[in-house]
Amino acid sequence: MESRANDEKAADVNCCRFTRSLVGEFAVERKFQKLYTDAKFVEVQIQCMRVCYVTPITSKVVSDVEVEHTVSDKVWVWSKFLRKEISLAGRKRIYVVMFNKETSFAKCDCKHFECHGIMCRHIIKVLDMEDVENVPAGYIVDRWRKDIQRKHTLVKVAYHDPEKTEEVKRYDRIMNAVEPAALRGSLSKQKLDLVIEGIMNIVLRLDESDALSAVGDNEAGALTSGGNRMAIVGPTTPGSVNKPPNSVGDDTTTLTPPVMVKDPVPRGENKNPARKQVRKN
Repeated sequence: MESRANDEKAADVNCCRFTRSLVGEFAVERKFQKLYTDAKFVEVQIQCMRVCYVTPITSKVVSDVEVEHTVSDKVWVWSKFLRKEISLAGRKRIYVVMFNKETSFAKCDCKHFECHGIMCRHIIKVLDMEDVENVPAGYIVDRWRKDIQRKHTLVKVAYHDPEKTEEVKRYDRIMNAVEPAALRGSLSKQKLDLVIEGIMNIVLRLDESDALSAVGDNEAGALTSGGNRMAIVGPTTPGSVNKPPNSVGDDTTTLTPPVMVKDPVPRGENKNPARKQVRKN
């Protein structure tokens, strides 16, 4: 998934830098040259190049807004050996294209657009015959456009693991909630600043919550340790070793004298080292 996302990013950058030249003068080709990615524009150009093999046969008016065009075309098949489509010599097929004058939308029997999302050569021929300069919006598929940001290109790895922990599930919920804001914030500098400001405010609130939790834990720990210290405070004397403090019948109080500890004398040194006499010459 990460490799595919990186490849698509590189392809989008190349589409912005380089533009493939036209092979004809069709309005459809000029339109998709600006909108579609390079890979899909190549498929459009293949259909434009094969328009020369399309021959109009008849044209019949069905109603006030619909016209039925009958065209003839070569039969194209996929060659496994050559790994491309080739035409069968001497074989042709008849196709019927219904054209609507109000919407400038056409439907063909080959169903190439419904199957692949690319206009077929028969529709391109009919639009050229009807002098249609503006491509209908119904033929523009957002999936092939190069000016639309795709969500999966911002995700490095996306796996489905049914045995996720609660922490991972919470993390996924946060990412799903933040993703729409991140997509909209990347469109302009002003929106980016708004998103960053909101995230920083959330981080500050989280820091305050962590600080309050830490203070509460410290106070609880101080009370517990203070109670333990009060239970063991008090001098220990030989007469009160096995007696509890302030026991009945114990009227005498024995104080332990302070113990004076002298500094130890370092080993290997004399207490009063003799002063060395320096002879004068």
